[in-house]
Amino acid sequence: MLKIIRKIQHCLLDWVVRSFARPTLEKRAAAFIQMFEGELKPDSMVLDIGAGPGVYFKPLMDQGHWVSLLDTERYKSCPYPVTYCDGKTYPFMDKSFEMSLLITVLHHTPDPEVLIKEALRVS
Repeated sequence: MLKIIRKIQHCLLDWVVRSFARPTLEKRAAAFIQMFEGELKPDSMVLDIGAGPGVYFKPLMDQGHWVSLLDTERYKSCPYPVTYCDGKTYPFMDKSFEMSLLITVLHHTPDPEVLIKEALRVS
């Protein structure tokens, strides 16, 4: 039953983002990026873990960074290329990225420590 409820939530959120929320979410993402953008060198490789609709992709690319999106589920609202994984092992070599983003994702996993360890490995 919980699996069905989560699927419905996922579909509803995806529809809301596609239909109404993308401009607002991208504006919020751009403002959020300003808080840490000074820590990134130009042309940094950034991994957005749990990318969902991909709202951090464009603002980071606009700042001159290379961005990879990673998620366990497909979102119709994400217009950018996404790498999919099981959420436990990321399909990237060690130290492939200068920074990994874990924004509003840790509460979606039963074991956040696994995500954090993988983020540290690839960053």
